[in-house]
Amino acid sequence: MTTNINDVRKALSSDFDNLAGCLLPMGYAHTVPWSNEEDYLNNLYFATQWSKQLSSKLVLSTPKSNYSLRIDCEKVHKRILVEFPFKRKLQSCEIGDILIVSKYVDPHGILSRNVCFIQVKVSDKKKRFDVWKIDEKQLYFYLKWPIINNCYTGRGSNRHILLKNLKISHRNRLFSSYLLLGRSHHPGLSYGPYPWITGTDLVATASNRNGKMQGPLEVAFLYHLIQLIFQVNGERDISKYKSNNSNLTQLVNRLLKYVNLNDPPEGEGRPFVAITLTLKIPEAQ
Repeated sequence: MTTNINDVRKALSSDFDNLAGCLLPMGYAHTVPWSNEEDYLNNLYFATQWSKQLSSKLVLSTPKSNYSLRIDCEKVHKRILVEFPFKRKLQSCEIGDILIVSKYVDPHGILSRNVCFIQVKVSDKKKRFDVWKIDEKQLYFYLKWPIINNCYTGRGSNRHILLKNLKISHRNRLFSSYLLLGRSHHPGLSYGPYPWITGTDLVATASNRNGKMQGPLEVAFLYHLIQLIFQVNGERDISKYKSNNSNLTQLVNRLLKYVNLNDPPEGEGRPFVAITLTLKIPEAQ
């Protein structure tokens, strides 16, 4: 019996309330006190541990099969940087703050995988309304995804190369996106201001004139997580056990390996968080 993605999605839908409940701590990590991006990323990391415990008790079923959800999260305290050509020079910026990977796996391997890179931005403290200033280099990188000359950590003699000479192609507009954290209270939202996932093309349009923008422009982070686990968002790099975007697969595999094997001591810098959402498909009877 061959399992297809539609059956996995049917299982996710069959117990949607409990599924959403597992993701809820991550969606509302911003309600724990924070003052900057680093605080929020740490909150998200600890919220994901709570989501992990909730997911361990969740069983999703259809007439065809039973499925289990596993949520894992790792955090490193060294920034992961990319070097790329920009305005006739080599420039560097963070590859992002969060990597989210949604996988459907069975005994034969990865049936399907979707990935999403996210950059976190907190609105300006001095403004009465939520306003974000987007770094020009970071925006160019997320909008264009130029050739990555180097993906690395550290500086100077401590520089450690993870990957070289990659050109990432993608089709999904929320493959590389911004998570906009607002400081101002939004009336009508019982939990305070939501974090909003915003596509890079909308950010570019909104900040075209003066580098600043207002929001929200897209979808709340909780709904983005739900869409990712259904694999209707993010970029699919693996389908039917084979990579269909080999450079992206190489990059994501290397980053996942890095965050699982290396976790420098606390205090070395703002963390990079990787979250995996894994639907496990049992062996066919």
